[in-house]
Amino acid sequence: MADANTKLRKAGLVFQGGGALGAFELGVARAIYGPHSRFEPDVISGVSIGSINAVLLARPARSMTGLQALESFWRDVAVNHWLSIWLGASASSLGVPGFYSPDLPWLPSRTSLYDIRPLIRTLQALVDFDGLADPSAQPQLMLGTINIETGKSVIFDSREKGLELKHILASASLPPSFPGVSIDGKIHWDGGIFDNTPLGAVIEHLDAPDPEILVVNLFPNENPPPTTLAEVSQVLTNILFANKTDADLRLMEKFNAVADLLDFIDRTFPDSEIHKTREYALLRRYRRVPKVLNVNRTATNKASESSDFSRDGIQGRAREGERLTRIALRDAGLMEASFANTEG
Repeated sequence: MADANTKLRKAGLVFQGGGALGAFELGVARAIYGPHSRFEPDVISGVSIGSINAVLLARPARSMTGLQALESFWRDVAVNHWLSIWLGASASSLGVPGFYSPDLPWLPSRTSLYDIRPLIRTLQALVDFDGLADPSAQPQLMLGTINIETGKSVIFDSREKGLELKHILASASLPPSFPGVSIDGKIHWDGGIFDNTPLGAVIEHLDAPDPEILVVNLFPNENPPPTTLAEVSQVLTNILFANKTDADLRLMEKFNAVADLLDFIDRTFPDSEIHKTREYALLRRYRRVPKVLNVNRTATNKASESSDFSRDGIQGRAREGERLTRIALRDAGLMEASFANTEG
C-alpha cells in the first residue's frame, strides 16, 4: 500500500463560507459520503463555515464518522423552534446554541460582538484534535484566512505541520461578529472576505492525472433585480461572496495546450537537451485544469438567509444540497442514475 503522503491525489472538494447557508454543504456531504457515490475527496478546502464543515468531515471525533460529526453539529446549532418562528432569521442575532452568544456589554472598545466559546466547546466534542495535528492524516485539509496586517490570503495546509483549533477559528472569524485570531503573532480574519472559493489551493495539490474537483457554491453569480432595500442588501452579499474563479479557469485552460506540447516533446524527443533547460522546468510546473463540478445552491433575494439557523431552514438547505449533488455526481458518471434522484 502506498504511503499516505506519496499517494496521488485525484479528487478535491471546495466548501464556500456562508453562515447558515453552510447547511447546504451538509447535504453535499450526505451525497458524497453516501453508499452510492464514487467521488472520494483527497483534498478538502474551506473558508468560514466551510472550514468548520471540512474539519468535521475530515477529522471527526474518534467515536464518530465524519458525516455523523457534521450531522451532530448542525443539530446542535439550530435555534429554538418557537424563537425562530417569532423572530425569523433575526433570532440568530441573540445567539446560536453551540456556536456563539452575545458578548455583553457591547462597548466601543471591543472589536467583536459575539463570544465564540460555545463553538469551541462544540468543536472540542466533535473533532479529533490529535488527528488534526497530524500532517500525515487524510484527507488533506486546507483552511483559508486573511492576514489583516498584510491584506493577503493565507491557506493553512494540514500537510505542512498539522492544524490546530486556532486555524479553524481564524478561518471562521467574520468581523465584526467574531474576534480575530492570532496566529504566529498576526491577526487573521475569515478567509471568505478575500476569497470565498478556495479553489486554487486545491488545484495546486492534486497531482493525479485527470483530477476532479467539486465546488459548492452557496451564493449565486446571477441575481434578479432587487425590488426592496432588503433585497438590495442580499444581492450585494451574493455578488461579494459568489464564486469568481471562472475567468481564472478559462485562463488556465490555455495552459492545457502547453501541457499537450510538452507531452509531445517528451514522447518524441525523450533525450532532447530541452529537458534540461530552466524554461522547460518552469513550464512543467503548470498543472492541467481539472474537471470542475459545480453544485449551485438555488438562491433567492430573500434577505438574511445566511443568518437563518432555524431547524426548518437547516433541513431544507441540507435536502437541497443532497439532491443537487446527487444530480451533479450522476451527470459526471460518479453515481448511478438510479440513485441520483433519491435521498439517503
